[in-house]
Amino acid sequence: MMLPPPPATRREFFAPRLALSAIFLALLIGVTRFVWYPGLSFVLSGVPTLILVIAGVTMVIGPGLSTFLYRPGKKGLLGDLLVTLAVELIAIGLAANVLYDRRPYFAVFSVDRFELIAEAEVSGKPFQVASLRDKPAHAPRLVYAALPQDTDAHNALIDDVVFGGGEDIDRRPEFWLPYASGVAAVRERSKPLATLIAGGGRRAHVVRRWVDGQAGTIDDYVFVPVRGKKKDGAMVLHRDIGYPVAMLDADPW
Repeated sequence: MMLPPPPATRREFFAPRLALSAIFLALLIGVTRFVWYPGLSFVLSGVPTLILVIAGVTMVIGPGLSTFLYRPGKKGLLGDLLVTLAVELIAIGLAANVLYDRRPYFAVFSVDRFELIAEAEVSGKPFQVASLRDKPAHAPRLVYAALPQDTDAHNALIDDVVFGGGEDIDRRPEFWLPYASGVAAVRERSKPLATLIAGGGRRAHVVRRWVDGQAGTIDDYVFVPVRGKKKDGAMVLHRDIGYPVAMLDADPW
């Protein structure tokens, strides 16, 4: 079987080289969107902006540089193309590593909101409950961050955070408990989902559209804010159960 001849011009070379890079990017975006950042966490974590940067860099290194170097019959052309391909794959691999490290690993309820926390943010820190280190396959681990009940310990924590520049309890696993331990506190801090409709606008539209797809009514749900790296949203909870059922792209404040 004879191999097809190489492209005769840079123009002919560019299209298949662009398609190859598009495949690499599609694989990265697919894993990022549906495995590492499912649901609204994709937007709250600012991933679309990172993806655009990664795509731009990949296109310059891959199709751009390869097409610039391409000249039929050039000595060492295959080596040049292989080097650019290797550099492109390394760049995509580094980008994938960054996205993986930044993915929301924990959804920590602290005081009056959820915080999306990456595993790297608490790496090496002691956990009060070791089982909380394990994450479900396609969602962040739900965690309740509890303030110390002892007065001295509580005051020491406040001094450390306010005056000592220490991290708050949402990033200190020694204060973390299973989410079930704090459901009552979460429900107490929640607000009726209907309050997000007040004033109309985009937020009200997002909430109404979500409620229309549910079996119950808007009165069956409450919400608390959820904070991502780049944006905040509304974590919707079932009013009676107190567990999250959805995240909405709606300003919770």
